[in-house]
Amino acid sequence: MRIGLLSVCLLCTYFGIGQVITDSTFIKGNVALQWQGEQTKSGSLLYNGTEYFYNDSRLTGTPFFATDSFTKGNLIYYGQLYTGIPLKFDVLRGEVVTYLHNPTFPVKLVTEKLKCFTIGSAVFVWVEKTGGMPEAGYYQVLYNGKASILAKRYKTIRETVSAEGVVREVVNHSNYYVLKNGIYHSVGSKGSLLDALSDQKSALSDYIDKSDVKFKKDPEYNMIRAAAYYETL
Repeated sequence: MRIGLLSVCLLCTYFGIGQVITDSTFIKGNVALQWQGEQTKSGSLLYNGTEYFYNDSRLTGTPFFATDSFTKGNLIYYGQLYTGIPLKFDVLRGEVVTYLHNPTFPVKLVTEKLKCFTIGSAVFVWVEKTGGMPEAGYYQVLYNGKASILAKRYKTIRETVSAEGVVREVVNHSNYYVLKNGIYHSVGSKGSLLDALSDQKSALSDYIDKSDVKFKKDPEYNMIRAAAYYETL
């Protein structure tokens, strides 16, 4: 990016400008360390974490991003790029998990040393509480360009009482941000998005109005679409 986000996690080496971020943009050339080789190195920094515990069968839904299963992804950890690593992202706790030989003995990675990672096609980067960002944490990069779109995924537990007892349900939430000229802008509506991109407000408003999906119905889709169009203006 032209902005500070990529310098946080060295992704300037791997990402181009003006693109929807997916797992395939995370790798360049032959700089990757494959998991198959790392499996045999019990002392690898990749497993320099603590044991991860999760056992709450009472929950309805999942605390993890996308799936309960381990999914091969990529990460920059202790400054080194690894690819093809089995990962899960516990959004409820904000912890990223892997394993060495047996998935029944998972390890949570050291947050301070994990600057970015992918889960499937989703790319997450660590963002500090700076430049208008309300809290530090892992943010999903939805679009990378002059105006980048990030999402803070988080989950809460909602408890309700039924005839069977207390039901504990995991509820998904997302907050969205535009990163422009090094400043993060919280966006959640068409109006707030246009305020963040006010230098092209009129053109973007017309473009959003012509979308095949109403903004309120799918704000994430429309934010990405608007950011891509903003790139051309």
